[in-house]
Formats: sequence, structure tokens, C-alpha cells
Amino acid sequence: MLVTAIALLVAAAAVFFFSPVVLSYGNWQSRRPSLALKAWLAALIGGLLLSAAAVIALIAGALHAESTGAGSQALVPWIAGWVALSAAGIVLALVLSASDDFGRRLKAEAQVLRSRWTDWYIDAPFRIVTVDDDDPRACSLAGRPPEIYLSTGMRRVLSDDECAAIIAHEKSHVLRRHNLVLRVAAVNSASLPRRLPVSQRFRANVLTLVEMIADDDAVQATSAATVRDALETISGFSGDASLRLRSLRLRRMHLGTG
Repeated sequence: MLVTAIALLVAAAAVFFFSPVVLSYGNWQSRRPSLALKAWLAALIGGLLLSAAAVIALIAGALHAESTGAGSQALVPWIAGWVALSAAGIVLALVLSASDDFGRRLKAEAQVLRSRWTDWYIDAPFRIVTVDDDDPRACSLAGRPPEIYLSTGMRRVLSDDECAAIIAHEKSHVLRRHNLVLRVAAVNSASLPRRLPVSQRFRANVLTLVEMIADDDAVQATSAATVRDALETISGFSGDASLRLRSLRLRRMHLGTG
């Protein structure tokens, strides 16, 4: 039982470590962002199942050794089982802490946005809200109803069609539950050693993936040229290089140029 548990723990550690490495390696993710994100989530679930199986195996071994009264031979599995249970409790506490931090940031962001409403309308089931902000910004918040925020600066610099593309992009975030994906990514990132290079890239890569997926959904709802133009315009005002890179990706993937 102890050997089985150790093998499961090693497999789980390998999955937790190497899935972010694979997600952060190469450029294949830009071509298939949805596949890359699903692969990471599948690996994460697999790692969690392996970890749970290892803990259960250790605890079962400890209980079995205690019930059979194997004397000194029972000491190792007994200690290993309860150490595993304690470690699981510590990991759960860390996970809940990282998740709570992410949730607090979202609530703070929502409070700021809702204090700046200037206008809104319903596009069922969404509420489309304009907020007073000179910078071109957009974001979405899941809820009842889900809300999509566009700044007055965004509406000023974009055409109506380009605003529609940005709204379609934000709708994709809500419908695909990207807020939950980013929460899981925050927890997974917090569980990696901070000095490890991949831990610094991992969370940013997950964010890039969900943005590319939403871009592709916006292309389906509007057009590649409209989404590209919107990204390039916002990039010109904000200086955000990532928007320019996403625009270049749309040129290559959907427009066959660039």
C-alpha cells in the first residue's frame, strides 16, 4: 500500500509540475488555444485525482496496519498515513487562501466599476454598462445578470461595429466561465515554487489563452477584420503590446496576412 501511494504521489507531482511547463513551451497554443486550455484543465483534474488516491491509499494502509496490530511494522504506514492527511489539510488551506484572494480582487474591481455607471441597457441575459473612464477599457463580471462594462473612452475611440466585437469578446468570457478558469490558474500558480521560471509565466499564459479564445468567439460573432481593428486601435491608445500580438495572430489565423 505504501509503495502504491508513493507511486501515485510521484505521478501527481509530475502532472502538477509538467502541465504548466508544457503550457508555457513553444507557440502551438496560439493556434489551438481552446485545446491547450482543455489539456491543462484535464491534466490538473488528473493530478488532483492522483493526489486524492495517494492520500486515501496512505490512510487506508495506516488504518489496516493499526487494526492488524503488526507492531513495529505498522509504524511506518501509520506515520505516513497521518502525515499525508495533515499535508492534505495544509494544501487545502493554501488553495482556499489563494482562491479567497482572487475573489476579493474581483469584488473590489466590481465595486469600483459600479460606482462609475453612466448608462446601461439589457442584451438578454447580459447587462451592457458604460462606465465613466477616459481610458479604453472593457471587462465582464459573471452574476445575475452578467454584466459587461465598456468605458466612455472605449466608446469614443471605437466604431459601433468594433464596440460590438469587444462586447462579443466579453460575452465569451462569461459564457465560457473564464473567471473560474483564472481562479483555478491563480491557485495552481500559487502552488508552484515562486523562483521557478515556469511559475512566473504560467498564470500569464493562461490569461493569454482565454483572451485568444474570446477573440476567436468574437470573430465568429462579428468578423476577423473588425476584431483586429478594435485590438489595434485599443493598443494604439493603451500601449499594451499583448493587444498588438493578438491582432497579428488574427491576421495570420483568420485573414491570412501578416
